[in-house]
Amino acid sequence: MRVQGSGVRVQVSGARTLKPLRASLLASIAIVLPAKAAPEPANFQYFRELQPSAALVFDIGAVKLDEAMFADTDNNYANLRVFKDAKLEVPMLVRPRRAIRKTVSEVPLRAKRGEFEILPDNRIHFTLTPMNAGESPVAVVFSSQQKNFEKLVTVKGSNDHEKWETLVEDEPIFDYSRFMDIRNVRVNIPERAYRYYRVELSNISENHQSPLTQIVKDKRSGGTFSEVESNSFRRQDFRIDNVTLRGKKKTVGKSAVLLREYTATDFKAELDEKQKQTVISFNTSRAPLTEVIVHTDDVNFIRDYSLQARDSERATWRHLARGKLSRIRAGRFNQYRLTISTSRPTRYRHYRLTVWNQDNPALDFSGVSVRGETHESLFFVEQDASYQISYGAKGMSSPVYDIAQVLQKVETAETATFKLGEPQDTDGYRAGGQAAWGNSKTLLAVVVILVVIVLAVLIARAVKQVDTMSGD
Repeated sequence: MRVQGSGVRVQVSGARTLKPLRASLLASIAIVLPAKAAPEPANFQYFRELQPSAALVFDIGAVKLDEAMFADTDNNYANLRVFKDAKLEVPMLVRPRRAIRKTVSEVPLRAKRGEFEILPDNRIHFTLTPMNAGESPVAVVFSSQQKNFEKLVTVKGSNDHEKWETLVEDEPIFDYSRFMDIRNVRVNIPERAYRYYRVELSNISENHQSPLTQIVKDKRSGGTFSEVESNSFRRQDFRIDNVTLRGKKKTVGKSAVLLREYTATDFKAELDEKQKQTVISFNTSRAPLTEVIVHTDDVNFIRDYSLQARDSERATWRHLARGKLSRIRAGRFNQYRLTISTSRPTRYRHYRLTVWNQDNPALDFSGVSVRGETHESLFFVEQDASYQISYGAKGMSSPVYDIAQVLQKVETAETATFKLGEPQDTDGYRAGGQAAWGNSKTLLAVVVILVVIVLAVLIARAVKQVDTMSGD
């Protein structure tokens, strides 16, 4: 510090002055900002007990959300949690529910052809060995270019190549092309897994009448005494181009998102004669809607419409869909287009549908139906643990779990189904607890006031110190 004349000129190193001031400010802010605590059931206004529908035989639990929960959760479900034993937060994922689709298709099985033997009585047999042990063929299929044949097939199975079990006996394969287009080269067998399969064909060679006919004439006394037709026959062996074992392949996938009916209340249809419009309004519980179905008995119309929605009376209407409603009945022609689809699921409380009548008579609308996605919460479960789902907190931020990435690896895994208990108010609900600190405006105001107070105190101390030093 340097003092000149009657005035006092204070020259203090910036680093030495700002360092304690900055440390004091940071300490003050740290006191003001509490550490982020894990959510507790008491932070949520409502909860529902989760009741397993059956014994927990799967590791993943699933519960469908209902309209009561939609009404008190935000669009991202940030204020919804699952708790174990009414105290421990459990990572969970809310997503649209899809049905598990199981399909069965038939595919060729890789097999090695083994021994081939010509047997007495115009028969042959050969063996097929599946390349992948444990596969269960359901059919033997032959491939041949030949026409007009009939064979009998016997198939046997064995695991040691010594003891053979007959699966099918004397099943026909045939081609009747000389009569009509009828052909069968498939032999179904019981679905059992064997190491070896023996295929036997009978009547492997056939005698076919030649298409050429020879006529022998006996002439006596200058005239024909008799005529005899003579037909020749030729031997034809059955040529097998290929033979395959066929098996079933089971695949599991997800179908389209499951839709369900939701409740529309407070339906009202009002005619605006000045604007030549009919305005339909209705409310929902903020369910994730994808379709609005309009009900009317009127026919033979095509009207433009616009669908809008908002969450509160003071909010701005948001555009959702635009198109044409129609219902035509003329002779045998019938066309109904009374379903309005949104481009994505929408969650709003209030909906407004505007129908332009132009100079046409107003339509008589009797009501609306709404449909939307089925949403479910997924979480990992443990035996002998109880679970509840809590919702309705204020100012919560979305949790960051890794369960979404985990479930992507097992997307088609089966789940243990839970049912929702009745809604209950949370005892000791702390509306001013974490929810209050989560309110950014309240927190900012408190921080600003305390920082101003701390600054004032620090400045006063600095001035006092300067006065003291100048007096010296």
